[in-house]
Amino acid sequence: MSVRFAIEPLANAHKRADFTYGNDRIDAYFRETVSQDVKRKYATCFVAREIATHRVAGFYTLSSSNVPLNEVPEPLAKKLPRYPAVPAVLIGWLGRQGDYAGQGLGEALLFDAIKTVATAPIGAQARSSPTPWTTARRPSMRRSDSRLWSGGRAPSMCR
Repeated sequence: MSVRFAIEPLANAHKRADFTYGNDRIDAYFRETVSQDVKRKYATCFVAREIATHRVAGFYTLSSSNVPLNEVPEPLAKKLPRYPAVPAVLIGWLGRQGDYAGQGLGEALLFDAIKTVATAPIGAQARSSPTPWTTARRPSMRRSDSRLWSGGRAPSMCR
């Protein structure tokens, strides 16, 4: 199976103007606002870039957030410090180019967002640099300087 997409931090080289998910708010956010959020360090944005065409196929954003401690399930809350709120990471926006529908790209982006948060060196932060992981358990995705995905079915954790 050949690698089809690279998932990498948003850069100036990524052409956002032609991105169309089909939802006006998501399309406008990605085309017009996301770079401002990244510049202000309000969010970190990762894009899925089709390797053959360099076309942006999808994206997601991560932002720092929190959850009031009284809204955390009791078994988990018992293990946490007694602060009023628990640090969290918000997957704020997620979209994929309309003509990639049905190929598992949205699932792969969600999987990558969860994996990025789970491998962060501290409890809750929006990350801008990828972290390496082993490919032995997930042969359809590889991660180095950018994360690679071959398309087709999403990794097993997404199913």
